[in-house]
Amino acid sequence: PCNMARSCHMQPLCHWACHEHDMQTAKASLTAQEVLLKQIGAGSCSRIMSLGLDRRCLDGGNLRVEPRSRVQKHHGWQVLVAAALLCINVAGSSHSFVSGTTWAAMLRPTPLRCRATNEDGDAEVGPAKGYPHTCTLVYLHGYCRCGSEYLPGGPLSFCMPWVPGGDRARGLRVVLPTAQYLRQPWGESATSWYGYASPNHNRVGDPNSLRATREKLDCLLHEEVSRLGDGRYVFLGGASQGCTTALDAYIRLAVDLKLGGFVGSIGFVPTDSKGFYGADRALRTLMADEQQAAQPVWLQCAMDDFVAVPWRSVVEPSLRRASRLPGLQLRQVAGRGHGIEDWEAHIVNDLLRAHAPYAYTREVASLVSLDGLAEYLVAGMRWKTEWLVQSLSDLQGKRGEER
Repeated sequence: PCNMARSCHMQPLCHWACHEHDMQTAKASLTAQEVLLKQIGAGSCSRIMSLGLDRRCLDGGNLRVEPRSRVQKHHGWQVLVAAALLCINVAGSSHSFVSGTTWAAMLRPTPLRCRATNEDGDAEVGPAKGYPHTCTLVYLHGYCRCGSEYLPGGPLSFCMPWVPGGDRARGLRVVLPTAQYLRQPWGESATSWYGYASPNHNRVGDPNSLRATREKLDCLLHEEVSRLGDGRYVFLGGASQGCTTALDAYIRLAVDLKLGGFVGSIGFVPTDSKGFYGADRALRTLMADEQQAAQPVWLQCAMDDFVAVPWRSVVEPSLRRASRLPGLQLRQVAGRGHGIEDWEAHIVNDLLRAHAPYAYTREVASLVSLDGLAEYLVAGMRWKTEWLVQSLSDLQGKRGEER
């Protein structure tokens, strides 16, 4: 059984809209997709799509799995395209019908210009005005993105815990570094935490680029631990390539710095075989430290991601090495492929609420200025108003159903 309290328990308004439509359309959407797949002779792909609904654990470990079976209709085409491509290849083609350049275009999104807050393009959001700094999250973006896209109002901010609103962790400081621009083997130049070996593999191809990233993250984490005076209040996370890179840093530094935990989405556990040399030994060291091994390591995996970070060929094999970590928890999602959108924010909020509740403190005694007191009172009134409006709406809905 999963010991993660709920797949999403955010408060109060931000996430209601995120979940209701999913639950209502899941069954119909999945059925429609399976019918279409069968029409193109894709029985095997139908089974692959169903992976997101399975309740199972990896063999030989105590990895706890939390399925998330919600599927949205307007994201279903991504699953169908990826599954159709897979089926055509499996159906008997003697050579790949997709060129390396085309695979690269499918695997990596188009680079975007980022809003830099300093010469390196790094960004950060401090605690709310008047609130003490109680927790830090260092969060890494995916390939060809940048840290400033996670700033409030940015395309990746969603309902992250540093975005203003009822869910904000007012004592949280988030650090959003940006990767350097690298030229990849297929000719594209984009922000990347390391150079890839080829357009259709996630393996590191440029060890020097990974070495530079490791040095940058090592310095950054040491600074944040020094800022708070205790590594237990510093967390690490990321998405896609940033998830894997951040997990590499966590595995290497968690024992020495006594870090608070990790949360990431649509990445995989780094290994020596994937070019993250030293990761296997660091993981064994982490598992040997009983106290640190029990710290939370939460991973969210897209079961229907067949191209960017495939579950069956990349993610699942990497998890077998880490499955004995007591703090490791896996959240399965399906229905959106690699682009999980707001689900990325859900798991970040869930982890911080479960393991860093002090970041959400509303105690008046913790306020350090009159401005903070004013914000506390206004936020409390707003939250109560929103709660009352939603409660009345729910009550009217129930009465309508009874009639």
